[in-house]
Amino acid sequence: FKYTATMNEFNIEWVGSTAYVIIVFIASTPIAEAVDSNTLVSFNTTLASDGASFIVDGSYVAEPIIDITINSVTGGTGEISIFNASTNQGITVSGTFSAGQHLEINCSEYTVSLAGTNIDFEGIFPTFPPGSQRIGYTDTFTTRNVDITVTYNVKIV
Repeated sequence: FKYTATMNEFNIEWVGSTAYVIIVFIASTPIAEAVDSNTLVSFNTTLASDGASFIVDGSYVAEPIIDITINSVTGGTGEISIFNASTNQGITVSGTFSAGQHLEINCSEYTVSLAGTNIDFEGIFPTFPPGSQRIGYTDTFTTRNVDITVTYNVKIV
């Protein structure tokens, strides 16, 4: 785990020929974040409305990165929505989508990008509290085949 902190104090105390170094840090937030990311859930759908359940570890809300890979689509001009199925808090993206594109929703950095370019969106970035959760997916396409992967760094208070 890592904390974001600022060094506040640095002291050296000599006891005989031994030096004791005291370093005091002030954490800008009491929340520690795992260094490595974990996959919350990864699933494929061909449905206009789908979702998947998962467990959020740690003791703080997950602010995940949600990667949607469009494998195939017909009627690709429309909307994609991704949301917390319990609270309906989520993001809707409108546009023309085609096979091979990646839509990334970064809920901790507050960015949405399509094919690596930041794009406009509507809504509130979904977050998921610790415990049993469910993510929802909807679109307005005629047909689709999409992969959805949700990753995050476990956080503790």
